Amino acid sequence: MVPSYDPKTAIATKAEYDEYVKTIEQHMSIPLRKVAVLTSVWIVLFVCSISKKFLGCNWSFVALSVVPFFYALAITMWRSSIAVHEYNLKIKCQHVFHPTDFIWTPSTVVTYPGVAFMAGVTAGAVGIGGAMVLGPILLLMSKETDPVGVMWIGLRCCVGRAMVLGPILLLMSKENDPVEVSQFV
Repeated sequence: MVPSYDPKTAIATKAEYDEYVKTIEQHMSIPLRKVAVLTSVWIVLFVCSISKKFLGCNWSFVALSVVPFFYALAITMWRSSIAVHEYNLKIKCQHVFHPTDFIWTPSTVVTYPGVAFMAGVTAGAVGIGGAMVLGPILLLMSKETDPVGVMWIGLRCCVGRAMVLGPILLLMSKENDPVEVSQFV
């Protein structure tokens, strides 16, 4: 269905039509801006992991463990607001949704990243990749595993996995040294 300027349709003004076309063109192009933001999260995660040096549980270790979580949370909240805006625009434009499309409502904005974060914690605790846990969960939820749509949800999965693996690696690296371990017990 091609939108018209007829007042009976959902798109009645030129500005609404231009916004609709802009949204369609954004989905058809390579999301370089999204990839750049995701890359920045990986860089922050990498720098924090390298800076920890796994020397001990002092204040800097705790701070560097928490920074990636809050950075990813801020990025997730920002991208979630954009997803809700785009979803509302699609509703306004009478977009026909496929049953496997993500429906971005206030409850799903919390649910999908929360499920991905728990999948990351589970994957980190077990020691496997986060996608091995997140993929089947999304399929059980009857969601299409589109890479662009899933990367924002998967972001929480990766940070959750890193937050679990950091302390585990610290304990594993220190378990052979009883003097070092005894000061944490």
